[in-house]
Amino acid sequence: MTMKIDGHVTYFQTKPIGSGWSGHHIKTYKSRSRYLALPARSVRHFAYGCDIMMIGIMSDSHDNFPGVIQALEIFQERNADMILHAGDVIAPGMSYAFKRSEADLKLVYGNNDGDRVGLKHDFARVGGKFLDDFGEIEVDGLKIALLHGTYESIVQGLVEGGRYDVVIRGHNHHFAIQRGETLLINPGEVWGHFTGRKTVALLDTETLDAEIVPMGTCPSIEDLTGLRPS
Repeated sequence: MTMKIDGHVTYFQTKPIGSGWSGHHIKTYKSRSRYLALPARSVRHFAYGCDIMMIGIMSDSHDNFPGVIQALEIFQERNADMILHAGDVIAPGMSYAFKRSEADLKLVYGNNDGDRVGLKHDFARVGGKFLDDFGEIEVDGLKIALLHGTYESIVQGLVEGGRYDVVIRGHNHHFAIQRGETLLINPGEVWGHFTGRKTVALLDTETLDAEIVPMGTCPSIEDLTGLRPS
């Protein structure tokens, strides 16, 4: 890509970088013999007038306060500008875990989120916004559907309908990334006890690269009771 800066033709390139940038890419521009390194999102903003966003995605936190804190630390380290929660927060008091986060927080209700009035009220105090049962989010030209995913037929209809670039769901506690015309992301569970694994996800809005980020293991329901959850 080329453009003019200070009257000179500028060439943009992408190159891998070290761990100091948390695994992101940077882009460089050359004007005559000068090079300047910029974060990828800065170049996109400079060249196109819009921001690159890293979105942190979580679901099914089920009152796991330490797990949410751990997830937020990961999102902060990876420079997430937005956090999407796909439901089953449970207690309104979980809002305190997000109090120091500066990321734009959007949530939907899960089938276990009983105190909807309390959740909406308490999360609003920390800057979070509940989008009811279904959220439609537009960012960097992408249309994102956010829902808990209680009914598989609805999830599949959203994916197959082609209306959205990305569909984000939770509910079954199993992490998954399904690529196709519409990208489907299930970040897994922050709670951890359903599968024995705590995970979140990250989405780069420039490349549509999605990744599952493990946060460790914990005793599963089956480990603790001998019963396999259905």
